[in-house]
Amino acid sequence: MGAKGQPFYRIVVTPSESARNGRFVDLIGTYDPLKDPAEIKVDRQKAQKWLADGAKTSETVERLLKREGIEFPSANGKPRRKPAKPRVKHPKPVKPKKQKAAVAAEPAPADQPAESQAAPQPEPAEQTES
Repeated sequence: MGAKGQPFYRIVVTPSESARNGRFVDLIGTYDPLKDPAEIKVDRQKAQKWLADGAKTSETVERLLKREGIEFPSANGKPRRKPAKPRVKHPKPVKPKKQKAAVAAEPAPADQPAESQAAPQPEPAEQTES
């Protein structure tokens, strides 16, 4: 629905196995963000029936339904929420082959001579007078 630069959305009930833009089971409302204020039309009876049957909403649809004042059944009296994501990613361990290559590629500190630098020059032999 809608067109380029003119968004218009349908609020639908769809099985979790179907494609994002695939078949849907029931049309429960529409959302037109271009009108001022944004127009949300929801069939409250259908929405509450599907929510009571265990339908899960996306975050956006949940926000729209709450704006319309539709109550959400909660499990065990606790509100539904997303699990917290870890904020810091832990670095992956370095594989042994790559670790050896990384150590060999590191430059030696300035105060210590590098073993892999140019080979030591042999001292010139002393010449004897004959």
